[in-house]
Amino acid sequence: MDCRECRVGCVFVRNGQSVYAHNVRVLLGDGGVWVLVELSIRGTMKDDWQTPPDLFSVLDAEFNFLVDPCCTTKSKLCLSGCTIDTGSDGLKTDWAGLPAYVNPPYSRGNIEKWCEKCLIEARKGSLVVALLPCDCSTSWWQKYVMQAYEIRFLPRRVRFIDPETRKPAGAPTFSSVIVIWAPGCGGAPPRCKSWDWK
Repeated sequence: MDCRECRVGCVFVRNGQSVYAHNVRVLLGDGGVWVLVELSIRGTMKDDWQTPPDLFSVLDAEFNFLVDPCCTTKSKLCLSGCTIDTGSDGLKTDWAGLPAYVNPPYSRGNIEKWCEKCLIEARKGSLVVALLPCDCSTSWWQKYVMQAYEIRFLPRRVRFIDPETRKPAGAPTFSSVIVIWAPGCGGAPPRCKSWDWK
């Protein structure tokens, strides 16, 4: 049996539903093609799922975001954004000390890159607030989240929004946190608290 790996975004049909994924393994067998997809969210997985408006509004009222550095044209929530679908890459752009909201792509390898960038930009003067999966067993959590100013544990699961339909897209199989990197953070352990936006 031949095994091939796809490292770019791919769309497959699974049980009649389109599934978007990065880093999928395709096993080619005598009887056809089998696809093994690692999904962390049930249903259609997209890297451009949007933060629910009620959660974003509460955070925006508190932090007055000016930039959304990891969005698409349709998922952008702030006036200014680095829209990856138009060639703007927030990982390579200086956030200019502006307050930033980050809902990074959750596909493999992306969260770590974005958490590193959040910490770098906070050390350069930006206040950065990110919506992340709650997973303290990962290297990105230990390296970057533990240097944040504050971690807010959410008592309910976030229902992400499909930017195409503007309707709830899926129920995650994990809890989420709001991570706040304040300018100059990293010298002390983060403050931790339970926080409900509703």
